[in-house]
Amino acid sequence: MDTSQKKSRGKLVFKILAAAIVAFFLFAVVRYLLEEVPDPEYTAVDRSAVEEDPGNVYPVGNALVTSYLDTLPSYTGNDPEGLMLATYSIGNNGSLTKKELGSDATYTKEMQNLDEHTFIWNFYADIFQGVSEFSYLKTFIINTDGIENSLASVRLDENNVWELYIDPVDALKDGKIFDEQDFVYSLVHEFGHLLTLNESQADPGIYYEDDCSTVLLQEGCVFEKSYYNQYFMTFWEGDMFDAWYNDVDGAGEDAAYYFAIDHPDDFLTNYSSTAPEEDIAEVFANFVLRDKPAATPTTVAEEKLVFFYQFSDLVDIRQTIRDNIEQLDPKFFTRPLIIK
Repeated sequence: MDTSQKKSRGKLVFKILAAAIVAFFLFAVVRYLLEEVPDPEYTAVDRSAVEEDPGNVYPVGNALVTSYLDTLPSYTGNDPEGLMLATYSIGNNGSLTKKELGSDATYTKEMQNLDEHTFIWNFYADIFQGVSEFSYLKTFIINTDGIENSLASVRLDENNVWELYIDPVDALKDGKIFDEQDFVYSLVHEFGHLLTLNESQADPGIYYEDDCSTVLLQEGCVFEKSYYNQYFMTFWEGDMFDAWYNDVDGAGEDAAYYFAIDHPDDFLTNYSSTAPEEDIAEVFANFVLRDKPAATPTTVAEEKLVFFYQFSDLVDIRQTIRDNIEQLDPKFFTRPLIIK
């Protein structure tokens, strides 16, 4: 073999080696990116790993689901209950079965957004797992009434079935929970309604005041020993209810706001003055999410905050919910509770 052939072969071997090195480097880089960079639209939550890694299983750093309501037109209809997008029945084990979809074609993608709906439901279910009153919920509804309106609500329908409504547009942004405190607070507030007005606390079969010896609400006539009736008799019966009935009942949010301003020592939040049933739900949320007051109450609002501590079963429920929240986010209770 002459010298020129040897040089040509040497160059060929060098090119092959160089190409192999470049290919290996590119493969390594691509593999690294695939392993380290999550899909920007959907990252599955490994719920089985919660016990091994007690970190926040609902992280705010990456998208968890696709939020179609981020880009769809905000609901501007006249129905105060908003627009129903998807309805699910809740099984005894907490599983969801789709029952009905909405009819507005504008929101077709959101109606069929099972990943998002399941994510929201699992977040709720994780907070209240182990609390027996959770089983009263039979229907889960994804609806929307526009940005910054009703985030969540619970209602007793005409068939005496408890329903949970959640609006994703107020809960999620870019596929993730954008205000965890506000979302959790709203869910605990709504659970306060379910806790104090379910069939163990009120008779939904009584519709007329003449047939009710305590307090008649839309959900029925509350039992004498119910949490609601004891709360009402302690903080609302008499002058307070009469003043609220004359100034606020049916008069709108502004009237409730000014009523709270006029009674600064009586309400924990301005929203508490909307109605007695909203007051007890607001107090329940603060009872669960705030530390137990160390000082002796000096105002009616402070007395309300310690009201639930007289019931050992509610103290147990409080601890269960707090433990569940800490499983989802160990740092939740290390931050000041600031509700907008």
